[in-house]
Amino acid sequence: MGFGLIPEMHNKGLATESVGAIIEWALSSKKVQKIVAECLIDNIPSIRVLEKLNFTRTGVENGMINWERLISTET
Repeated sequence: MGFGLIPEMHNKGLATESVGAIIEWALSSKKVQKIVAECLIDNIPSIRVLEKLNFTRTGVENGMINWERLISTET
């Protein structure tokens, strides 16, 4: 998934809300074990979105930060 917003819509929580909704959808599936993401190391807005949504940094490669969010298997 990729996303971008026009400047007038920045800092309104739209990216966090949208990505959060996709995560909620993934949580509803018993088949999803983790969600992975990546963003450029200097993309501060995307870093903030991923941090707010409880993603964990897993490394840096080719100028990109790798992230993951594990899905709890507890019922």
